Amino acid sequence: KQFLGSAAITSYIVYVLLGGVTIFCFIWTILNRNYKVVVASQFEFLVLITFGVFISVTTLVPLAVDDENDQDGLAYYGEYEPANTACMASVWLYNLGFVITFVPLFVKMWRVNKLFNNPKLKRIVISNKLLFKIILVFLVVEFAILIPWQVVYPVRFIRKVTQRDLFGFPIASVGYCRYDMGSPSVIFLSVLLTLHLVYLIVGCFLCYFGRHIETKYQEGKYVTIAIITYIQVLAVSIPVVVLSYGEPVTSLIIRIIVIFLNNMTVLCCLFWPKMYMLNFLQRTHSSNLESIRHGKSSTKNISKSKRESHHNDSNNKNEVIRPDHDTVTNGNKNPNTILPQKSDSGLNREEYQIHLS
Repeated sequence: KQFLGSAAITSYIVYVLLGGVTIFCFIWTILNRNYKVVVASQFEFLVLITFGVFISVTTLVPLAVDDENDQDGLAYYGEYEPANTACMASVWLYNLGFVITFVPLFVKMWRVNKLFNNPKLKRIVISNKLLFKIILVFLVVEFAILIPWQVVYPVRFIRKVTQRDLFGFPIASVGYCRYDMGSPSVIFLSVLLTLHLVYLIVGCFLCYFGRHIETKYQEGKYVTIAIITYIQVLAVSIPVVVLSYGEPVTSLIIRIIVIFLNNMTVLCCLFWPKMYMLNFLQRTHSSNLESIRHGKSSTKNISKSKRESHHNDSNNKNEVIRPDHDTVTNGNKNPNTILPQKSDSGLNREEYQIHLS
């Protein structure tokens, strides 16, 4: 029997990694819910998106389940229930995760477009309650497809013999979730894929119509990157998965890559720009403001010192030179005239006064 083995371990490791990143984004959103960058992106929808990504990532757990513990060979007949449950659980988790992740984004962008693309400036009120009702409608549509699929023709885990010996005894076998061509399972799966593709195309149009709106109010540019990446990954992976049908290890590795790329792209496109703006740009802006304040304070101190120096120089210039006890003034005629005690010519004071008269 060929089991998933190391591929299953890889699936669990990627699940822990992506789940941890998703939980980190959720906690970061909760802690920073009062900051403008989170408020402008609408906190409730960011939380819902992280919830949807976590559901989608959880698909990796049932994908790693096979019939390794099947001791009675029930998987040969499609009767091994743990594996059967895992096959349908992966379908439920991936599709519901997609809707809960992308539909809130598209609905939020629709509201932003309605509010900003309003040339007549009419008063428009679109409450969160209305948006959650719209999201609920999309979930009901998803349940309307998944429930009949679960009831009518659920996906079953089948172990198929691939090689027998000369006596007809099986010597090699593989187990996988079986999708028979033309069966109801393939029809339901095709309907879901088509519906999701329509959602993504509508989301691209919403991003295009809101391209001129400021990024802090809508993530059109980043959502477009996520959508294009999602479509490209699906366009490449679907044919590869179909070609690897019946090769469980190869098929699981491809699905792990698809889930990792799609969900990590969504998280990086939606949360990394906000973390960068909040934690880096805001700190840089605060540092610049602090530098500006410090520069202004230094300028004020320099100006104050210059003013004090100028004031002291003015006082020195205006200071009157007063004679000491060895100098006399011509008191009646010019009190500012300083008379020496003895002139350079050798005359005494009385002679010098007569000389001046």
